[in-house]
Amino acid sequence: MALWILAFARMTSGRVSRLDIDGNCARIHAPRLGRREGVIDGFTKRYALKRLVHYEFHEDIRSALQREKNLKHWPRLWKLALVQESNPEWADLYEALNS
Repeated sequence: MALWILAFARMTSGRVSRLDIDGNCARIHAPRLGRREGVIDGFTKRYALKRLVHYEFHEDIRSALQREKNLKHWPRLWKLALVQESNPEWADLYEALNS
């Protein structure tokens, strides 16, 4: 089973005002689109996290769960550096991922 770990960001005045690691999901399309569009209640809707700035693909559920737990405990600066390294422009990766 393929699993995804996603990072959503809210940008304010060109700066990251909030960054959230969203856990494992086997299907990236429908559930994430609902959260992105604010249709599904939850953390991403409450904090207006609409920009997908980082994602990781895992084949093994154990490694995906462990990676998610690790990332959620990282300091904010480490998370920002992770996104900066893979996506320096902080572009919204949703369309690229779903094309």
